[in-house]
Amino acid sequence: MGFQSPLLISGTNLENPFAGYISEILAMEGYFCVEEHDLSKAPLTSDVLKDRPLTILSNVSLDEEEIETLKSYVEGGGNLIASRPPLELADLFGVKPVTGHYNLARDCYIVINDKEPLMEGFPAESLQFKGDSEVYEPKETRVLAWLSAVPYKHPNYVAVALRSYGCGRAALFSYDLGETVVTLHQGVPENASNGPCANADRSGMFKTTSLHIKVLDERQKMIPQADLHQDILVRLIRAMCDSTLPLMRVWHFPDKQPALAFINGDSDGMNLEDLTRILDLVEGYGARYTIYLMREHLPLITPKVLERLKRRGHGLGVHPWAGPRPSFKEMDEEITSITKGFKEHFGFSACSTRTHSIIWVGWVESAKYMAKNCLKMDTSFAPGRCYQEGFICGSGLPFKFMDRDGRLIDLYEQATLETDDGSFTSKTLFPPLTQEEAAAHSLDLIDKCVNKYHCVYHPYFHPLNIREEVFGTYRLEKVLEKLKELNVRTVNDEEWIKFNEARRALKVQIVEAGSGRVTYSVKASKTIEDVTFMFPPQWGNARIAHVRVDGRDSKLSLVNWEGGLEWALINLTLREGCEVRITCEYSEAR
Repeated sequence: MGFQSPLLISGTNLENPFAGYISEILAMEGYFCVEEHDLSKAPLTSDVLKDRPLTILSNVSLDEEEIETLKSYVEGGGNLIASRPPLELADLFGVKPVTGHYNLARDCYIVINDKEPLMEGFPAESLQFKGDSEVYEPKETRVLAWLSAVPYKHPNYVAVALRSYGCGRAALFSYDLGETVVTLHQGVPENASNGPCANADRSGMFKTTSLHIKVLDERQKMIPQADLHQDILVRLIRAMCDSTLPLMRVWHFPDKQPALAFINGDSDGMNLEDLTRILDLVEGYGARYTIYLMREHLPLITPKVLERLKRRGHGLGVHPWAGPRPSFKEMDEEITSITKGFKEHFGFSACSTRTHSIIWVGWVESAKYMAKNCLKMDTSFAPGRCYQEGFICGSGLPFKFMDRDGRLIDLYEQATLETDDGSFTSKTLFPPLTQEEAAAHSLDLIDKCVNKYHCVYHPYFHPLNIREEVFGTYRLEKVLEKLKELNVRTVNDEEWIKFNEARRALKVQIVEAGSGRVTYSVKASKTIEDVTFMFPPQWGNARIAHVRVDGRDSKLSLVNWEGGLEWALINLTLREGCEVRITCEYSEAR
């Protein structure tokens, strides 16, 4: 094959508009060189697929001619990854559909096949999937994950598989990857404040936790399930492209960091002495803190206090409160009012928020109101009733919301992983923890975020609650000690948003490929510091030898991340408007 950019085949799916979320998944995972072909605008032809090293098929309808086109593409040497493809493609993946009454499964589990070399080191034994899946029996295929009703045993049905077909390869997700990730992230509309199961957690409030009741298996809460579904896709991309065209990624975090920490808290009931105390403590460990301010606490931040916050690298956001069960109108007005008041008081706009008591209206309506008011990140998806801690929305990475019609909402969710009040009180319906128990939980979670899942460790600590007579400082001190020991960078809200916005704004194109060399053009429309580019270290039988940026050698680092996948890394700072050429050279050992 020649060289072209990898291709994502998308289109309109009236039955499941979330199928198109795969484009957001690819952006989250840093694959910015993928082109998109929308079937609603043009049919799929052999010319569209010609010389594509990889094609990813979302869950869209295909006609007979398009099905045959895909088969010919793979048979001729192409690589295909498909998310819940048409049954007519079953032979391509080496599976056999089960017929009759038992041909579908819904809201079940995948059980990882750890005997399959491609899944070696995968950091979970099982994951939930959401929505429908075809039920397939293996025929001539490598089963990477099995479909099952339970997270620990499995019958002989296929969930994820990979097969050589002709001169190419074809990989199957039996379930819709996009729908699964959206549902794990956002919960279900039925549990929203305007749904038939509003107040599903029976807290008496409209909380983000309600959206995940009977969606998230409590046994799976300490696993970032949505992120790991994405990691399966990354493994398949690596397996298919490392022999044809090794694809560059842009890593989640700056400066070759395996993870970051985002420490913050809400201003509930605090005074200036409380805020000063927590800032002094955090600064003592070289860390940063973001405070989410209620309307009544805006005057506490005088110009002198603000100057200290900014000089020491701390952040400020808003903490709206529209009551425990607000209407759409009340929530919209409150978010508009507090963001306006914040700007009037400080002279600049807030960029992030957490709602008081993690109140949320509708399924995505709150997200729309936040985006409308130029907020860029929310942190309201947090542990609460029925979930004391963990990855409640399946992710430790910043993700964007998707509306019911399949359109993205311009707002990141950086989910909160643990809370001080949720640990030390019984309001989550779990027994309260001691300071020692809570600290042990936090240290274990930090280790998992840094060394296992590579995500953002994100707790909140209220300034009020570090008063000795309330909860004290023991847990926070242990957290800060651990982060310093592991050299984990802490970020404030503004710098984390700026990094993600600049990362997403990178334009990446393949300009040359062949003879052991791949060259990428990277354009930066926003300044981004210490951005990390990742390269597969192997291309067929050749090993990466040099990475050159505009003709100059760049220092390579080798890491084993994401369950043992090896990556070669370089670090760059790119200024707004600049363009660089990154060339990877591979050579066979002699």
